[in-house]
Amino acid sequence: MMSEMNLEDGKNWSFLTCIAYSYIAFTGLTHGDLKEEELQVILSCLKEWSPAATDDEIMEACTIAHSWFIEDMEENAVSTNVTALAHKLNVDEFEGNERTKKSFLDDLVRISIADSNFEDNEKALIMVFADVFGLSEYHV
Repeated sequence: MMSEMNLEDGKNWSFLTCIAYSYIAFTGLTHGDLKEEELQVILSCLKEWSPAATDDEIMEACTIAHSWFIEDMEENAVSTNVTALAHKLNVDEFEGNERTKKSFLDDLVRISIADSNFEDNEKALIMVFADVFGLSEYHV
């Protein structure tokens, strides 16, 4: 739940930074690094979520989210924040829209296969999001 996150830390958890953080943390937690292929898919996915955003705004959201991810890695807070963000997205942003939730999960699959590998830990983390979204029947 969002109460698990430190929202008093000065971070602006806008929709775009929530999505960017979720995608970057997903790649970081499953691979330990962010590959160029994955970054390109992340940028494309973010543009689809926010078509009015400029490329600079998309890149800025990624840069901010990546710096937060690095900070959170040092504090061992990434897993907690990813789960909290999944709850935030589910309640505040996706508002029960099953199609929107599935689109987000499909994005995670796209990011996963960007490097031509789809590993079990990626599938497991996608299912964590699916469970939070109430979509435990989602197939990866």
